[in-house]
Amino acid sequence: MASAARAPGAAVLPPLREEIGISRGPAALDGSPTWTLHDPAVNRFYRLGWPEFEIISRWDSQDADALVARVNAETTLRVEPDDIEQMVRFLRSYDLLRAGTPQMTAYLVGKAQRMRQSVGKWLLHNYLFMRIPLVRPDRFLTATYPYVAGLFSRTVALAILLTGLIGLYLVARQWDVFLDTFVDMFTLEGAVWFALTLGCLKVVHELGHAYTAKRFGCRVPTMGLALLVMVPVLYTDVNDSWKLTARHQRLAIGIAGVTAELCCAAIAMCAWGFLPAGPARSAAFLVATSTWITTVLINLSPFMRYDGYFVLSDWLETPNLHARAFALARWWMREKLLGLGDPPPEELPPARLHLLVGFAYLTWIYRFTLFLGIAVLIYHFAIKALGVAMMAVEIGYFLARPILAELWTWWGRRADMRWSPRTILTLTGALAILGWCWCPGVRASRPRRCSRAAATSAPSCPRSAPASPPSR
Repeated sequence: MASAARAPGAAVLPPLREEIGISRGPAALDGSPTWTLHDPAVNRFYRLGWPEFEIISRWDSQDADALVARVNAETTLRVEPDDIEQMVRFLRSYDLLRAGTPQMTAYLVGKAQRMRQSVGKWLLHNYLFMRIPLVRPDRFLTATYPYVAGLFSRTVALAILLTGLIGLYLVARQWDVFLDTFVDMFTLEGAVWFALTLGCLKVVHELGHAYTAKRFGCRVPTMGLALLVMVPVLYTDVNDSWKLTARHQRLAIGIAGVTAELCCAAIAMCAWGFLPAGPARSAAFLVATSTWITTVLINLSPFMRYDGYFVLSDWLETPNLHARAFALARWWMREKLLGLGDPPPEELPPARLHLLVGFAYLTWIYRFTLFLGIAVLIYHFAIKALGVAMMAVEIGYFLARPILAELWTWWGRRADMRWSPRTILTLTGALAILGWCWCPGVRASRPRRCSRAAATSAPSCPRSAPASPPSR
């Protein structure tokens, strides 16, 4: 199409970056096809639906009007110029467009300036979770995979299962002796050995992810250290699994780390039953118990971005599970409390919608309780000032900030609200909460701090217990 044939005032399409790639993705929940867009510069993947794929595959059109005409003429879809504008905004927000024009260069410069932040803000946003890449293991994994490929056979799986059952039987026969060994873990020496054993098991855990990814032809660009509330944990970048269309393959990669640790636990339990008392038996006990404590209680949790989260996301075929569930939960709350009549952020079957809303609220409660508990532990067993600072940050970040943001959204939507029994009930409840917090009678009923003289004469003077903060 010649540029002279361009419609007057038609929006010119900004060019795409040449290195991005598109591959076929898994089927969506409604059975429609999807595609996966890969940005190799940051090893990031994006899921495209059918309309988005048809639009981007005809991006060589001269302008937006020509692109709309081609999609409507060559497919059964009906797209509008607004769809093209939304696609441009998506591509620009994730830096998928080529900076070949002064306007695009100015946009990137402005975006870099907006993202620039002080050291304090950087720590506030990154102390909860931060990744530090350490090695690029892909070449090593490719070279060594033939030596470990036999571990994925059914024979090995049955042998490990039988070993684990024997180990459970032997532990059950000596259950009192097994439980008594827990006492040694609460000594300084036991804590050191527990930490060393845990570190070795986590290396096995990450190698399980990495070798399973290599089994399905995926690339593993980095492995390194992640800091979760300043607690170090290992991680493996297996984002390449997004290219896999078979759900069972993605689930296998997600559960591989936990499976590798459980295999170690099965062997260790069986060894514990046969070994005499001594260092070897203590080591077998540490391997068995460390696996169950950390893997089952932490790694399988879907409320943080651990293995359980990615397994659940793949199982439900719902990428970006947390973000989408949180958006649905905020919409559900506004509809129940304010009755705004807004459509949901995405159309889902009722059962799936209620599942994601409930999952979002459970995640908020779990995260707030977890981080607050970590802060309390640090306050009691480490530096007091650090514990107080962490508690203040977590209460402000996980409780005050989202509540204030939501109230600000309500204030911005006040023109859309109408008086109804639902809004009257919501307003009455809010006023009741405020009255309970600020009522002088409530403040007067709080126990007073004892004087120094009274404390000396009556050491059993009551102290006001710290109130438990509400969960997010």
